[in-house]
Amino acid sequence: MATDHPPAKAGRWKVRLVVLLVLGLCTGAVLTVVPQPVGELGPSWRAAQGDGVAGRFVATNTYKVGRHTHIWEGTFTSDDGTVVHFGVELDNAPPDMRVGDEVPALDTGALGVVYVPSGSGPFLINLICLSMAMCPLLATGIGMAVGGLRRRLRRRVPAHGVQR
Repeated sequence: MATDHPPAKAGRWKVRLVVLLVLGLCTGAVLTVVPQPVGELGPSWRAAQGDGVAGRFVATNTYKVGRHTHIWEGTFTSDDGTVVHFGVELDNAPPDMRVGDEVPALDTGALGVVYVPSGSGPFLINLICLSMAMCPLLATGIGMAVGGLRRRLRRRVPAHGVQR
């Protein structure tokens, strides 16, 4: 039975196809499992830079997540009174916050979230979460690059005992 390619080369396209399918599935899983860091990366960056609609956040409710994290819900009203959001969360709230407190906030376009002005914490947390979620994709890409480099180097290096 004659083939145009040696068996090792004939199976490489199958391996590459499987790797590409796995990469696609991992990318889809990352984007569905971690939508909050993906969706809030840009708005949290703008808040860290002080960009957005300036206003006030009034805390109306809180609930606890874990041992130390409080999520603050409330109403955001822009300084000029044209933008009002009910039931939004305040990211990076002051530690001494209480229900009824009013704090400066920025609306940067995130869905259901406003930010404390010039706080870089939410951006860094979103960036770290997204980076950790992308690690499997990065590892697979590096593995593919190293494998391709090894194959190219093997083709250039002569067999033992053979001199050019």
